[in-house]
Amino acid sequence: VASYPWSSLPQYGWKPSARPGFLETTRTFAAFDLKDGPAGRRQFVERVALRAKREETRDCGLAEIEGQGLQSTLRRGWCYGSPMFRERVLGLAEELLSRRSPKRDRSRNYRGADSGDHGIMQAEAILKAGLVAFGIGEDELREKKKSCVEKALIAAIIRAETAVRVGWIAEKLGMGTVANVTRASKAMAARLPTDPALKRIERRIHANISS
Repeated sequence: VASYPWSSLPQYGWKPSARPGFLETTRTFAAFDLKDGPAGRRQFVERVALRAKREETRDCGLAEIEGQGLQSTLRRGWCYGSPMFRERVLGLAEELLSRRSPKRDRSRNYRGADSGDHGIMQAEAILKAGLVAFGIGEDELREKKKSCVEKALIAAIIRAETAVRVGWIAEKLGMGTVANVTRASKAMAARLPTDPALKRIERRIHANISS
């Protein structure tokens, strides 16, 4: 894994003076009770490499799984980083792929191929629970502004807990574009930890799913 070019892992093995300024390693080494010296840096890289070897490729997300897109692979796999980091990577991937496919029909109905997927069933359950928590119907939700609180919270939970396409969320919730979903869910994920009222609604949504 140390030779994988799309990760900061190799740079954890470098001397501090050789690393890029934006890379924060202090908390990482501290979390593993390692010192930022030759031995500690080697042990950290070896630990990550060992985890990759122990897990099946399908489970750890080291390769795109056949029949499933980049977003789904990233979301179902594991990565070293915070939830916000993962969401940012997923958002960038979605936007990049949409720009590289200008002829793609963005109004495509996502229900067809994915209707039997477990992720869709989870997403539908979250949407239904969200509607109950907010006390509104699906048609009423779709008529609200694309970045309203109700849509943003439901979208954020669906993105955090399922692997459905962002395009499906955009269509189902009436949020317009993939970029709208990415921005709204990212902003909600940042707001949620410090907003008690929204946290209560989030708990009600999960309670409704469980029931």
